[in-house]
Amino acid sequence: MDRSSRGKRRRPSLTPHRRFLIVCEGKTESSYFAFVRERLRSRAVVVKATSGQHPDPVSLVEEARRLQRGDHARGIDPAFDEVWVVFDWDGRTEKVCQALQTAERYQKIHIALSNPSFELWLLWHFADFMNPGCDQKSVEEALSKVWLLYRKDGVAFGVLAGHMADAMRRAESARGAHRRADRSFPDNRPSSEVDNLIDRITSAWRASQGQSYSNQWPY
Repeated sequence: MDRSSRGKRRRPSLTPHRRFLIVCEGKTESSYFAFVRERLRSRAVVVKATSGQHPDPVSLVEEARRLQRGDHARGIDPAFDEVWVVFDWDGRTEKVCQALQTAERYQKIHIALSNPSFELWLLWHFADFMNPGCDQKSVEEALSKVWLLYRKDGVAFGVLAGHMADAMRRAESARGAHRRADRSFPDNRPSSEVDNLIDRITSAWRASQGQSYSNQWPY
């Protein structure tokens, strides 16, 4: 053995950061993914919230497509490996279907849809909730009971740390229940695809850190 190599540990091979662009419908969603980015200390995740109170799902996909090409005025580099759009059903069946078709046409644009609302994903960090046909109001009421300090504005997401694996497990379990009951969109309530995006981000983060894949949240 070469003397220069004695006593040296072999460093894990690192994979370059995959870069993610996440275009969000609202302030809660964008703040949540900013929280995820900060906890991972990752500069490979770019989060953009759209302007306006109720953006159209199709316009969100179009905005993602535009940003995918880069926007130097807003400091957005076009070199993204994955582009995701995050929005709710919110009763907009026709518009959501159009958005899904538009994203499929563009390719490389993925949708993380929550049905009925993004608050469902937050709720699943704390409690089982599987009420078929639920609406946004019932989800928010259930969330307020398990997260007393939750507010749409100024949310402190640190309380979610340590519960990510629970939310991901519940999201997957809900998909299984809907498949068995033959429920498809928009009747697949409650459901959320945010776990798919979280899985992609954390898998890329682990690869960049030289860690093997695990279902456990990194902290």
